[in-house]
Amino acid sequence: MSGARRELGVVTAWAIAALYVVYIATLFAGGVARGVPREPYLAIAEVLTIVGALLQVVLIAIVYERAPARARTAALIALGWMVAAAALTVTVHVVQLTVARRIDPEAVPGFARLFGWEWPSLLYAIELVAWHVFMGLSLVFAAEAFAGRDREAVARTLLRLGGVLCLVGVVGPAVDRLGWRMIGVVGYGVVFPIACVAIARAFAGARGPGLASAPGGRRPVMEANEESLRTLARKRVQARVGFVVHFLMYAVVNLGLFFIWAYSGRGYPWFVWPLLCWGAAVLVHGVMLWIGPDSRGEERAVERELDRLRLRAQPR
Repeated sequence: MSGARRELGVVTAWAIAALYVVYIATLFAGGVARGVPREPYLAIAEVLTIVGALLQVVLIAIVYERAPARARTAALIALGWMVAAAALTVTVHVVQLTVARRIDPEAVPGFARLFGWEWPSLLYAIELVAWHVFMGLSLVFAAEAFAGRDREAVARTLLRLGGVLCLVGVVGPAVDRLGWRMIGVVGYGVVFPIACVAIARAFAGARGPGLASAPGGRRPVMEANEESLRTLARKRVQARVGFVVHFLMYAVVNLGLFFIWAYSGRGYPWFVWPLLCWGAAVLVHGVMLWIGPDSRGEERAVERELDRLRLRAQPR
């Protein structure tokens, strides 16, 4: 992938992450905790949604372009699902901005069931399909484009987690448990923006030429010099810092979800699902920090294997 497009990917990923923060702030400023946000905050949020949907298509297109050969098909499928999600999203919000606001709700029987933002509603259902089903599938397939280690592994894990949560969230409306939809909201509203930060870091970290892999996928042989030791030390420190940041995000976000549940009438404890699903991801992250690539656990395992091979190679 060319340097200009890589830079575009970095900027786009950061822009999406920032846009989600602005979007959430706009909703809360409009009173979303008490129901549908008031104007003009709702209109601003809808414009931000349109812009965000288009930026997400650009990002997945860049992900497709930089995908390794074996992941090109999955990345193309991800792009297709994201285009479908963006098409539905833009349609819904353009209709809301240009048509629904110019119709007298009293003059149209069933107006709320067509254009309203309270369940059940036709446009609401289309929005759920776009953001829970289509986007969820897009994120799951896009994760396959990040086949490397370190930053790419973080991006891959977050994309998969966000996609799975999106898909699980659509079960709520299907079984008339709308509160369960919040599982999907965590997927695309919390995990995906964090994944965008990871994608930006993965793109930025790919600027320089990497070390070529040895045949069969083995690592290249490096001399045990000061520079290689410094590189390994930096990777281990970055891995530990990444885990700490991941854990803090997990704690803060899930604490926030608990308070949202507690102060919104309680009811079904939907916050448990992201707590458990994301908690499993944090656990896997911690295990990989201990025994994953470039870890001390891997180093000890390699040393034990080398000892066994040397013992086996000794003449009898």
